[in-house]
Amino acid sequence: MQRKNYELRGMGQQLATEVQTMQRASSVGDPGWSRVVQFHGCQEEAGCIFLLLELCMYGNLTQQLTNAPQGISETTAIRCARHLFQGLRDIHAAGIIHRDIKPGNLMVTEEVQPVWLDFGLARETGADAVALTLSGVFPSSAMSSFGS
Repeated sequence: MQRKNYELRGMGQQLATEVQTMQRASSVGDPGWSRVVQFHGCQEEAGCIFLLLELCMYGNLTQQLTNAPQGISETTAIRCARHLFQGLRDIHAAGIIHRDIKPGNLMVTEEVQPVWLDFGLARETGADAVALTLSGVFPSSAMSSFGS
């Protein structure tokens, strides 16, 4: 992530908030069997922000489903769904609502378990809930494909 893209759009605080939200979310549940991608730190170099995350060598769930055109077994689907719902329970217990549930935000770990990632649209729970992060996409990411 390039800091200048966030700063130019008045979204500089969103970077810090998303990192803090990831730290909070990754600290919930059993550390040896987390359902949220493990966050190991954040580093900035040459205007770019690098997040140090758990190795998810199998990519995201979208990629996994694309690579399995025959589909996945019912047993695997049930195991994954249970794991993902337990992850949502843990995230909600930490006072966070993810708000961007999609296969691309679910990474697959070395243990072939899906874990939650990307807290860019997260909100706090409760009566006095506030947005943890801002909504929106950058024109360079979503809109760049138009007119090409």
